[in-house]
Amino acid sequence: MSGAQQDFLKQLGNLREQYLTRLPASLAHIREVAKTLLDPQQQASALSELHQLLHKLAGSAGTFGLTSLGQQARQLEHDVLSLQQQQPLPARPCHLLIEQVEQLVRTPLSLQQYQADASTLTEQQASSDSLTLLVITDDEALKRLLDQQLSAYGCRLAFVAWSSIIAGDDARLYQYEVVLLDVSRDDVNRLSNNATWVQTRAQQHLLPTLMIAECDDFERRILAARLGFAGFVVKPFDVPRVVNQLMQLVIRRSVAAERVLIIEDDDDLAQHYQLVLQAAGMQVARLTEAEKIVETVLSQRSELVLMDLYMPRYSGRELAGVLRQYPSCVGLPIVFLSGETDVNRQLSAMGSGADDFLTKPISDEHLVAAIRVRVERARYLNEQIMLDGLTGLLKHANIKEAAELEWHSAQQREQAVAFVMVDIDFFKRVNDQYGHAVGDMVIASAAMLLRQRLRRDDRIGRYGGEEFFAVLIDCNAAQAKLILDDIRERFERLVFQHANGHFHCSLSGGCVDNQSHADANAEQLRKLADEALYEAKHGGRNCIVAH
Repeated sequence: MSGAQQDFLKQLGNLREQYLTRLPASLAHIREVAKTLLDPQQQASALSELHQLLHKLAGSAGTFGLTSLGQQARQLEHDVLSLQQQQPLPARPCHLLIEQVEQLVRTPLSLQQYQADASTLTEQQASSDSLTLLVITDDEALKRLLDQQLSAYGCRLAFVAWSSIIAGDDARLYQYEVVLLDVSRDDVNRLSNNATWVQTRAQQHLLPTLMIAECDDFERRILAARLGFAGFVVKPFDVPRVVNQLMQLVIRRSVAAERVLIIEDDDDLAQHYQLVLQAAGMQVARLTEAEKIVETVLSQRSELVLMDLYMPRYSGRELAGVLRQYPSCVGLPIVFLSGETDVNRQLSAMGSGADDFLTKPISDEHLVAAIRVRVERARYLNEQIMLDGLTGLLKHANIKEAAELEWHSAQQREQAVAFVMVDIDFFKRVNDQYGHAVGDMVIASAAMLLRQRLRRDDRIGRYGGEEFFAVLIDCNAAQAKLILDDIRERFERLVFQHANGHFHCSLSGGCVDNQSHADANAEQLRKLADEALYEAKHGGRNCIVAH
């Protein structure tokens, strides 16, 4: 077990000890509230408070290993809910309920083994600025082509012959992010055996594998599908399109951390959920002031809100309704996590705008999986709506909205943010001389380099035509210039093919930051970046200007 996993389990253990320390006082308070049921003047308020206390206990006890106590509290919660419909209560039901509460309070605290699932802990690897590929091929021409073209995109390649990989062990697979498997025309007989060998081991290491074939036939495609290959390309192929496919494979394996906001009145449970989700690699914030829910969702760029249904001041239904009043929150996944087990009440609650309903107590593994699936689905749907089809970058309106949000966030945190405008030089000549299909390939290649060389949290969009707009988080204009110069140099080295030969292209860019222009808002910063780009264009092109 790693040090991070040990620390995670220690934190959860400490949290449970704190819960157990406070539990006797909580049970004593439940007993005192139950006793007030005998006073007709206090019955209504006592039942309401008792319902809230038992609901809270039913949800938390099982989470911290007290399964039997949680089950008893759940049954009593349902009994109290039924009695609330019968007020005023005769003396007998009150005495019976007080007796049941007394039995609950005296229940021996029989702890089941507290199993915090360390397997949910995902240690985040430091992101690399290179895409590492293992290419299995005997084709020397393919080696030269891939080595020349992919290096410009920052890819690091290792080439091995079929005979070498089959003869050796599979330890080297651990070192790479994607496997490219070249299957030549005369490999039909060894294809099924050797490709199966490689793919089986690649799947053991969770590596996506791309099959390269010289001919496009059903036999190879069905084998690729049967073995679970992540992609299939046929020679000759456009290297930029293959690189884009490779990048998408890696992005799906190393997506940015899910951003989750928790709203839960039980502080022990809120801390537990936060620790579990953080251990799974998510970014988690807890909100104690429900009035700030919209402000927090927007500033944190929350991708999912996890909240209890029943809370003292505002219900989950009410808060979900407030969020749905804002256009930017209409598609935000909202998940209720509550001890409510009545299906009709769950459905009614979801009618207020929630997307899912999870019942307490919930296992750590179930919680992580449910959150991850919801966020992944929401990201996919957002991509279909917000991303440009050619480049995979944000569309014009969406990058402007993202820039506005990032500027507000940077101002609140007193953090630097850089606005960048980039344009492909003499792009009209490319379209005029080589056609729009080649022009599209040039645009896609520039977008690919931007997406690859910038960080996951940076926002990148296709502003229009061959022009791009990027927002670099926690970055000033001088730092942005260094990053863009690296991208510019790499783009200049790319070789673009056309019917009669090949050609190169270049980029120009302008960048500014909010600290050097403290009085400028987001739109004004974008215009200033555009002015810097204009200066680069008139200064000879193929350069970056920072203001």
